Amino acid sequence: MIAPFEQVASATPDEEYDAILTNVPFGGTADRGGNQLLDSRYQKEPLQNYFILRSLEKLKPGGLAVFITPPRCVSGKGGKEEDLRVRASYMAEFLGAYRLPNSVFGTASADTITDVIAFRKYNRETLEKISELREQNPQIIIDANVQWQEFINGRYFQGAGKRFILGEFVPKDPEKFRDVDRVITKAPVGEIGRMLKRFPDSRVNWELLETTETKPIFYEDGDTITHGGQTFVWCNHQWQALTKRDESTEMGDVG
Repeated sequence: MIAPFEQVASATPDEEYDAILTNVPFGGTADRGGNQLLDSRYQKEPLQNYFILRSLEKLKPGGLAVFITPPRCVSGKGGKEEDLRVRASYMAEFLGAYRLPNSVFGTASADTITDVIAFRKYNRETLEKISELREQNPQIIIDANVQWQEFINGRYFQGAGKRFILGEFVPKDPEKFRDVDRVITKAPVGEIGRMLKRFPDSRVNWELLETTETKPIFYEDGDTITHGGQTFVWCNHQWQALTKRDESTEMGDVG
């Protein structure tokens, strides 16, 4: 299928795919070239944020997602990058990441570091529990490593992920024009590929997560929430997306 992902995503039900593997495009919101208007969700997000968050929504509970991304998705400090990691962590467990040498994509004239990052989508019971904890006891989400702070704060490759940097890290020289950070290795691409192994077991404290008591969240007809920049209204025991026109009318009635 040759089409913008926004077009495919808007026409595809959520929780549709068993696994997702993608080389994520990266750039700002303007780089989406108007394609953001094809999907009502995450219209103000940069390219890489949209692809990751929307892909996780399309993934079945228990499904695996693996993304090839620019390094800022894992290591960017604050702003949109940290917000991406927080929101992704509400949907799926960050299993880990590998930082690849610049030479891996050298044949594509892309002298840049790339990361391979993996997520496992939570089952529906866990997703519901996380949703309840976000409103009732958000500190447990942090204590149970659902929001694993080393990952959220962009320090993964300085701590637990340091051993997953597949080469020697050489920072860019500020005295050189347009110099870039590099991961350097003499290993051929085939050998680098064989270095990518299954990540260690889950770091989530499941006992803490499961034993913390929460109260179910009940909604009444007319209640609204905003998710991914889109407004939904609770009607007939389910969330229904509002179009922009419907949203304006609904918000006017609420006012």
